[in-house]
Amino acid sequence: MREYLLALLLLWPVSLMADYQAGLNAYARSDYETAYRELLPLAEQGHAGAQFYLGEMYADVSNLFGDYAEAMKWTRLAAEQGHAGAQFNLGSMYAAGKGVTRDYTEAARWYRLAAEQGLIFAQSVLGGMYL
Repeated sequence: MREYLLALLLLWPVSLMADYQAGLNAYARSDYETAYRELLPLAEQGHAGAQFYLGEMYADVSNLFGDYAEAMKWTRLAAEQGHAGAQFNLGSMYAAGKGVTRDYTEAARWYRLAAEQGLIFAQSVLGGMYL
């Protein structure tokens, strides 16, 4: 019995990664319904990458999921965990006023966090803001 439980515990992260990869693959081929179905449970469990991609899907108003408020929710969750891409996107949302009141100070704060992690786009945008 202990061996069975140990095997389950060891395989659990592998199954999460398989679900995440399935979600990424679906996202890459623009199969957003499948991506959503694969990524939502992971995002709800706190997986920053899954939260980031849900935010991406909701931020794209050209698909079924377009909803800036939901995009802000999922993007913020990933950004607060240190996901550089989410931090950049959150900065962009604040700069453009999408899903939130436009706030350049808050945008710069999130761009800076992403830039400090080496995200070149964030460094470039932040530099432009300072100019």
